[in-house]
Amino acid sequence: MKLDQAGIDFIKSWEAPNGPELKPYPDATGYSIGYGHYIQSGESYLFDGITKQKADELFAKDVAKAEAAVNARVTRKLTQNQFNACVDLAYNYPNAFYGGTIEDKINANVDRGTLESTWLLYKYTKDKNGKPIESSGLARRRAAEVSLYFLPDGYSIVKSMLPVVALVFIAFILIVTL
Repeated sequence: MKLDQAGIDFIKSWEAPNGPELKPYPDATGYSIGYGHYIQSGESYLFDGITKQKADELFAKDVAKAEAAVNARVTRKLTQNQFNACVDLAYNYPNAFYGGTIEDKINANVDRGTLESTWLLYKYTKDKNGKPIESSGLARRRAAEVSLYFLPDGYSIVKSMLPVVALVFIAFILIVTL
């Protein structure tokens, strides 16, 4: 499968809501540029800045890697929204689909509550000392991905809808836990 335009817009709404960052910026464990492209060793030339065209090229390469990870690890048929949600997770948290438990849950077609609780495990980053800490930004993004995963095809979520999505998600969690 391939990411559709709604999936591309979803990722970009999180990574660069005001357009690509053409200068490097600090990320949790290094530096990123463009649409959240993590600058790897051997890419020091990116520290000089990039054009929008280069940002789009980097984005396309990073999306292709995320699509490949999902296509290689998820064996059951997905809807387009499910695929888009999975690719966003793989794009933002690449290790999630490289031996993580998320693909096992997706392939087993577990119930919504089980999948949500597993998906939300990917809301952690590391502090400056390398200690895992919960990120409210990642928690919001994971909640939006889960909502997208369970959204019927033909509908999409953009970051501007996040407050509504978050309220629905919180209401669901409260109902499930009561």
